[in-house]
Amino acid sequence: MEQEKVTRKLFSCAKIKTSQYKEEGDNKNIEKIITIIFFIAVLLTIIFYRYKSILNIFFDKNGDLQWVGATSIVAILTF
Repeated sequence: MEQEKVTRKLFSCAKIKTSQYKEEGDNKNIEKIITIIFFIAVLLTIIFYRYKSILNIFFDKNGDLQWVGATSIVAILTF
């Protein structure tokens, strides 16, 4: 009998209202940015695969990575 009272009290509470603070459109901007970054990465991969001489920007004749080439590309994309 005591268990029934506890169960009734538990399920007799008022409906919990959820907050509408976060608007539904917030995630759409993030999805667009991620999609654009993905397509840029795919395009760069295709370009580097097709034109292997472009990789000379990032590597010297010994095969060592040249950070100047990488940072210049990042600087151009940031601008």
